[in-house]
Amino acid sequence: MLHFAVCRVAGRALAVAPPAADVFAPVPDDLVLAQLAAELRWAVRHAPGEYAVLNACRAWRFAADGALVSKVDGGCWAVSRVGAADGVLIEAALARQRCESAAALDPAAVAGFVRPIGARLADR
Repeated sequence: MLHFAVCRVAGRALAVAPPAADVFAPVPDDLVLAQLAAELRWAVRHAPGEYAVLNACRAWRFAADGALVSKVDGGCWAVSRVGAADGVLIEAALARQRCESAAALDPAAVAGFVRPIGARLADR
C-alpha cells in the first residue's frame, strides 16, 4: 500500500510513459495512516533503530501535513519539533542512515520515541 502511495507521489518513468500520478490511483489517507502505524509496530520489534525512528518521523510528517517523504526527509523535518533527547536520537538515526559514524541507538529510547507516534496514528 505504501509503495503505491510513494510511487504516485514520487515515481519516475524509466522510459516514455505516462506520469506516475496517471498510472497509480490515489491511496486514501486513512489507509496510508493505518499502514504507517502497522509498519511502526513491526519496526520497533524487528528493524534497526534508525529505520524505526526515521519511519516514525516520516509517519508523523504525513499525519501532520499529508506529505509523504523519505525517512531522511522525515527525520530532518522532525528534529526541530522535538525536545533535546529526542533530537539527539533523531540526529543519531540520521547519521546511521547516512552511513556516518554513530553509536547504535538505544532500543528503549527507540521504543519510547516510536510507540507514541504509532499510537497516535492508530487513534486517527
